[in-house]
Amino acid sequence: MERARRTELDGLRALAALIVLVAHVSNEVKLWGGLLGHGSGKVGVMIFFCLSGYLMGALYLDRKPHLPDLLRYGVHRLSRIAPLYLAVVFVSLVCGVVFTHSIFYGVTGQNLFLHLTFQRGSGVLWTIPVEVQFYVCFAALWIVRSGARWAFILLCAGLIPLLWYKTEDAGRIGSTLLAWAPYFLTGLLVSCIPERSAPSRLMDVCWSGAFVVIAGATLVLFPQIAFAIGGLKLTNSVQLQPWHNPWSYLLVGLLLATTLRAPIARALLGNAPMVYAGAISYSLYLLHMPVIRVLKAATPLEQWPEAFLVAATLLTGLAATLVFHYFEDPVRRRLNKLAERAPLMRRSRSEAIKTNTAQS
Repeated sequence: MERARRTELDGLRALAALIVLVAHVSNEVKLWGGLLGHGSGKVGVMIFFCLSGYLMGALYLDRKPHLPDLLRYGVHRLSRIAPLYLAVVFVSLVCGVVFTHSIFYGVTGQNLFLHLTFQRGSGVLWTIPVEVQFYVCFAALWIVRSGARWAFILLCAGLIPLLWYKTEDAGRIGSTLLAWAPYFLTGLLVSCIPERSAPSRLMDVCWSGAFVVIAGATLVLFPQIAFAIGGLKLTNSVQLQPWHNPWSYLLVGLLLATTLRAPIARALLGNAPMVYAGAISYSLYLLHMPVIRVLKAATPLEQWPEAFLVAATLLTGLAATLVFHYFEDPVRRRLNKLAERAPLMRRSRSEAIKTNTAQS
């Protein structure tokens, strides 16, 4: 059964992108004394990954993974993420060769192959190979789910503590799927929770209250805030870092679950500006660092961190809007249309008239 598009999830995606942007502005210009910097951008990444796991589960797990479905899944995922990523990789490579100090990312001839094969990424690009690696693993999990629902749930639930226990070497696994898989798996588990069928005023109030409490509790995931309130402490052990801690998996999972059910979350995150920001969030995520670097190098706004944040947000939004409408979205749609013509991927007439939310 096709699920209706959840606009609050677009807003949650936008919030995740803005968390990353604010964190990097904080690091660059010491916004609010760096309170929201020092690794806080990973809170946005946690939300991104958990949301990605949920969407894969919600969009695909109720379908049978026949070969055409698996092929369409692969094409839709790659057409969504690969074109802009590869464009940024090549622009970064060229800028690195032409300019001494490039505003883009550290792509070189030595690491280009790792970027192109989605093994590793420089700067904020590190998250894209992790995402693609999850897409590959999800196909296997999808097949397991089609055969045994409870085996799938137990497998996902069992892998989370196992992966956390095994993530001991932060330098070796800190930016790999091995370290971040628990967030994807948490999202998959949330997608398996049945949603209530009949609305209730009392339950709406309870869910809204839970959302507010959970959203407030996630503040302890920001390292400097955790220090200030005597919470989690950063050490050399990846297990004790806020982004590799079972409490983090739980908090982010609860944030997602309450977002799906709380009317207040729908009002805050499902409004038109947040939904639009969610639509361009991928472009915003990949382009915000070059914008920040240009502003820092070419303007005196570093002296006024709040003004710097406003300028960085507006300019990144403008750049993301242009890239989304003139490159990211048209290329994705074109690739999907071309793929649909392939004999192995042709839909039945009944499938073709359904709204394919998986492309979003």
